[in-house]
Amino acid sequence: MGSKMYWKPSVDDIQNTGCSEAEVQYLCDIFESRMREMACTLCRKGFYELKDFHEADKRGLAGFTLVMEKYPHAGVEQWIGVFEEGNKKLRLFGMLDPEA
Repeated sequence: MGSKMYWKPSVDDIQNTGCSEAEVQYLCDIFESRMREMACTLCRKGFYELKDFHEADKRGLAGFTLVMEKYPHAGVEQWIGVFEEGNKKLRLFGMLDPEA
């Protein structure tokens, strides 16, 4: 199967409150990369400030925070990520696919 770092991430559901389409796209990219990164560890929960991400400041997203959790469900690791900044909130649900 190889390292989970190379598995294909997928976002299964999005709950958006106040984020623009461009913000959603970039935040989804961050969510997917964090899924891969956390999948290679024993970590079950992570807290991030997007100001620590190189591209976030350029895109005006440095004020967002992200809380990520992975949890087993029916034998598969699933993920929840919640981005927040002021009145904006984006909740993402996803998983990694080893077969893709």
